[in-house]
Amino acid sequence: MVNHSVPPCKSVDLVQDLVSDLVETNRYEDFNEYYNDPYFLTDGSGLQYLLCGNQSSSQPTTFNQVVDGVLSNIRDATPKTSNFYVASTRQVISENATVYVTSQCIENINQAICQTCMNSAYDKSNDCLPSTQGRFSDMACFARYSETPFFDDNQTTDIANVIKGHSSKMVAIVAAAIGGVALFFIILVLWLLYRLRLQKKSKKTEQGPTDLNGAVHYNYKDLKLATNNFNQENVLGKGGFGEVFKAILDDESIVAVKRIQVRHAGAKEEFENEVKLISNIHHRNLLRLLGWSSEGSHLLLVLEYMPNGSLDRFLWGKLEFPNY
Repeated sequence: MVNHSVPPCKSVDLVQDLVSDLVETNRYEDFNEYYNDPYFLTDGSGLQYLLCGNQSSSQPTTFNQVVDGVLSNIRDATPKTSNFYVASTRQVISENATVYVTSQCIENINQAICQTCMNSAYDKSNDCLPSTQGRFSDMACFARYSETPFFDDNQTTDIANVIKGHSSKMVAIVAAAIGGVALFFIILVLWLLYRLRLQKKSKKTEQGPTDLNGAVHYNYKDLKLATNNFNQENVLGKGGFGEVFKAILDDESIVAVKRIQVRHAGAKEEFENEVKLISNIHHRNLLRLLGWSSEGSHLLLVLEYMPNGSLDRFLWGKLEFPNY
């Protein structure tokens, strides 16, 4: 009788052990939203898995510093790459070893979500140290480091340029913003100085000459009303520089208003100089300056009224000039 019994196959036991390990290191979760909607988005802070190796580094202090540094770099660089993927290596001189690190975010998320997920990957992966390998996974990203090579050396990413390029761009943006703000403030200051100068000039124009020894500044509209709109019936006399009108003010006082004719650009300045001069001269045979008005091109002198007329009329009468 032939014995058909067959001894157990060692390869079968190996497969069973492998399956058992896979079951122990994985969890089942409900991903119905992800599979039912291909455009399902995650915020980068959802389900997270961390798997650490069983072997620790022989130089934990140095190894931890090296791995922490490269994990920090991929955390910052991954969201800034076009495909959200980074692979890099770092030498651990004290152990004569190389650490291989890679990370990637899924495509259908934005940079902010990728950055959130990579922040979690960095924090969680550091929990594996000083283990020589660690794996982090999330619905939005994954990260892995190991002393065992799992990608070719020519597949690495120039992390320094990625971070530097982004920093340079940010510096340019910040510099442009600062320059724009500085330019705005310069323009604002110049504009304020210009307005202040105009206001001083306007104020000076409205106030006219100062130090007039009691002379009053009159409003042009009030003098226009007092002369009945400079009616010719109120003309007291005429001269080379204008006409003199009889005016009755609000307090019923009667004055003489001389309207100066503006014939050139410097007339206003000459007018102010004349006002200062007349206001400082006091003589019984000269008319006393009571006030003045200077609004735009309207230059007026308010003088003492002579009810008996001027001396020239008393001596020679009213002069008549022939028409030619």
